[in-house]
Amino acid sequence: MNHLNLDAFKKAVKKHKILTCIIQQEDDVCFSYFSNHKMQKQLQTINSVTKTVVGLLIGIALDEGLISDIDTPIHTYFESYQHLFDDAYKKEITIKHLLTMTDGLDWPEFGEWEYFAPMVFKSDIIAFILSRPCLNHPGEVMNYNSGASHLLGAIIQMVTHETMHSYAKRKLFEPLDISDSKWIEKQGISLASDGLRIKTEDMMKIGELILKDGNNLVPKEWIKTMIQPNKKTYQTLGYYGYHIWVDTFCNINYYYALGYGGQFIVVIPKHRLIISITSRLYKDSMLPMQLVKKHILKSLKIT
Repeated sequence: MNHLNLDAFKKAVKKHKILTCIIQQEDDVCFSYFSNHKMQKQLQTINSVTKTVVGLLIGIALDEGLISDIDTPIHTYFESYQHLFDDAYKKEITIKHLLTMTDGLDWPEFGEWEYFAPMVFKSDIIAFILSRPCLNHPGEVMNYNSGASHLLGAIIQMVTHETMHSYAKRKLFEPLDISDSKWIEKQGISLASDGLRIKTEDMMKIGELILKDGNNLVPKEWIKTMIQPNKKTYQTLGYYGYHIWVDTFCNINYYYALGYGGQFIVVIPKHRLIISITSRLYKDSMLPMQLVKKHILKSLKIT
């Protein structure tokens, strides 16, 4: 096992009021921190870490033949919203474009909307998303879009004929021994953008699934495709794959799920290492990742 700078990391975690953190390497938990004893059994608000779970579910649905092809234009799924596919660009948007957030829609989530998409307050969330105009040709530009995730969730529910939470329980959570979870719904659709609630220890199970190439629950080839860097995104975030971030630090490759407020599942494949973090750092969501870089990734570099 590599030498990790865990003493300094623990001090930093306490200083910055991280809620929970678990580190596992080579199947052994080497670090566990909970800000109070209740946190260990408490369902955590993981926000957009939810999106990575949705990416896994798309892979399962594809493997089952419920989705025929991720290059299928999404307008074929939204028959009652055909009037909103009102330009040639929008008609070209595919499931793959939603997965990579290269749909081209005008969606200023990381700009004017200040990291919060107003779709949840709309009377018809699907209509709000699809009514946004296309600013770019699909596939050209990555622009963070929680609406894209919600459309993926709607598609999953259409093809499975059950809620996304129910599908996730059957295909992921129960096989992974994740016995306690909640998934917030809006208008009958599980919120694919940020609605999942699970324990920190169960976040680790999601990370382990990804590290172990799907663990016979998700196709190995799908995992490999998910973690391929697709488009360079924002300066501090790296690349985006299929609903998962991909980056390199100190020549160490890693991929991660990220939720607003500092929720993380970090997978470092070369070192067989998984990190799960929850926090409420809504003014600095990337601070936990900075701590991981400073105290974990740098220590891995010198071993």
